[in-house]
Amino acid sequence: MEEDSSGPAKARNGNPGIDRQLPEYQNTRREAASLKNNRSAGVVSGDLFVAEVAGTTVLVVDDLLSTGGTLVRRAKAARRAGARRVIALVTHGLFMPGAAESLGDPSIERLIITDSVPPFRLAGSSVKHKIEVLDA
Repeated sequence: MEEDSSGPAKARNGNPGIDRQLPEYQNTRREAASLKNNRSAGVVSGDLFVAEVAGTTVLVVDDLLSTGGTLVRRAKAARRAGARRVIALVTHGLFMPGAAESLGDPSIERLIITDSVPPFRLAGSSVKHKIEVLDA
């Protein structure tokens, strides 16, 4: 699920990096989904989810994870729409205060991040088992 206007094309055409790291999804049907964000006074909200994902694995793609609230909101929306699994793919995981609690939500099964920012803030956290770190 991406907000980027090129997201639908990327989802349908594939991504070599994702295909390499998640080979089990290399030859699967790809669709794009959208979740509309509303931002007011620094608070992000909105849960309009547009996609048919019942019984599928959803890959939530984002460039930056701060507290994890947006990822969890997207994952919950996908689960409500019937997604069987939700895997989050994030370029930069900052893991600010509150992130461990957010990411502990069972709606996200797995989180794959790059090592552009080491996840040092999660040391000793109960969510470390969900996280896989890839070389940037």
